Amino acid sequence: MEFVALLFKLLTLISEACSNVEKLPVALISCGVVQAAVALSLAIFKAPGGIFLRHGKVPVYLYYGIDISVVIFGLFEASIGFWVSGTPVN
Repeated sequence: MEFVALLFKLLTLISEACSNVEKLPVALISCGVVQAAVALSLAIFKAPGGIFLRHGKVPVYLYYGIDISVVIFGLFEASIGFWVSGTPVN
């Protein structure tokens, strides 16, 4: 599946989850996993360039720190989706 089609499918999941509570876990899990995977692949395969090359090591550490925090947030979002899916509906 190409990236644009995947992006539109995720946006559709999010908009459907806003109106239907039963679709919320699927949206949280899929968006969290995609967010973590994209941030992790960015940290592994894309070396920082431009301003990061000429201003010391602090911007590079900041770049990778933000990438790792986005990975952690994506995994946390997916785990919240699993937690919500296990909660019984009253």
